[in-house]
Amino acid sequence: MCVATEPDRFLCTDDATKVNAWRKKNPSDNFSFSDLGVEQELSTNANEREAVEKVMEEMKEYFINEVYAKPEYAAVRDTCKNENPLCVFWVSIGECDRNRAFMIEKCTAACRLCLQAHAFS
Repeated sequence: MCVATEPDRFLCTDDATKVNAWRKKNPSDNFSFSDLGVEQELSTNANEREAVEKVMEEMKEYFINEVYAKPEYAAVRDTCKNENPLCVFWVSIGECDRNRAFMIEKCTAACRLCLQAHAFS
């Protein structure tokens, strides 16, 4: 895995600990949704798109301020992912609460349930 440390400079390593240490020091630099699983589909409907973008922003903040920053998330940093391209849409319509078991399994990152998913497995 690689993270940009400066323009045109990258830290590339197989050691997730090094990458996470860099992220901890620079949490908002070079955040990439691609680290969180499959690319998410964005609706062409303006209202749906706005709701999905809000979920994506909340997911980003969760990873920067919680998952990449707090030691209790160390065991789940590399496994807390979205496995379906509709995860953020489903979150935007309340599926994390209505269909929790499925969402923990398939959309952990979007639901912001990384620790719960680790305990669930």
